[in-house]
Amino acid sequence: MADMEQYKAQLKEQELKNQIEELETLIKRHLTGEAIARYGNIKTVNPQKAVQVLAVLSQLIQYRKSDAKITDNELKEILKQIQEQKRETKIQFTK
Repeated sequence: MADMEQYKAQLKEQELKNQIEELETLIKRHLTGEAIARYGNIKTVNPQKAVQVLAVLSQLIQYRKSDAKITDNELKEILKQIQEQKRETKIQFTK
């Protein structure tokens, strides 16, 4: 029984990886060469942040009307916004 649950978990994980790879392929079509290189660096250093970036980029691409590619500078701005969201978290200790 535990083997079946483990197998199902592995299938779900593989399915998620496949979905991420498909999304990456679609999004890379909308990035300049420099932006693709930056995304690759992010993915290498911090895979979780890379998934966040993919989510933001997919939304941006959906709402964008032009076929213009997303530049490295635009990707830098997206990264700054993601970082700022993370910094806004406050933890307060009470006595």
